[in-house]
Amino acid sequence: MTSTPASSEALALRAALVARGGAHAEAARLLEAALATSDQASPARLHLRLAKLYEHKLKELRLALHHGNLAAPAEGGEASELRSRRLERRIRRVSGKEPTGSSWI
Repeated sequence: MTSTPASSEALALRAALVARGGAHAEAARLLEAALATSDQASPARLHLRLAKLYEHKLKELRLALHHGNLAAPAEGGEASELRSRRLERRIRRVSGKEPTGSSWI
């Protein structure tokens, strides 16, 4: 089976459906699969959805920060910067550590 943009879109749609049903970890898995099969020039919208899911539902703040940084083109500069700052503050508060580049993943 070959990957097509349609299969990526189908995975993203399925992720939205399972997230509505409360299966947030499964939704994240489907979105990650959509990213892996995406032929899009900019998968920023998928990264934005993952950032929101990891931050608000799964409480995986480091993954939310990672995907949030990759979502900047879809979210816009100011909103992306606010998200990054908020996540960095939350991570520092939870872990007592300062963020250092890409070591968050």
